[in-house]
Amino acid sequence: IGCEGEGSEDFILHYTSADIFHKHIQDPACKNFLRGDGSAGFVYWVSLLWPPGNTPTCNVVFRERYCAALAYCVEPTGIGNLFSCCGFDQLSPLQQHRFQDARRLGSAQGQR
Repeated sequence: IGCEGEGSEDFILHYTSADIFHKHIQDPACKNFLRGDGSAGFVYWVSLLWPPGNTPTCNVVFRERYCAALAYCVEPTGIGNLFSCCGFDQLSPLQQHRFQDARRLGSAQGQR
């Protein structure tokens, strides 16, 4: 998959082995992508929404693009603790609606 570099990509994942990459592709469940600290076989490289360090930039862009996905993947009570901009009270009414739909779907599909 093409990568335009840190100034053009929201997130860049670097896998420590081809085997782990293939395992993640075969099983794209949320749990496989939430731990980018190296312990799961990949790290997040510096990118638009992942500055140096081990946490993403939690801003308006992140809120719009990724909070609903997190609601699908993470227990609702933990999202605001992990990503302050994804706290339900931080979301617009439309984002809250998406968040609730994603939360229900993620729970129904066993993603948490």
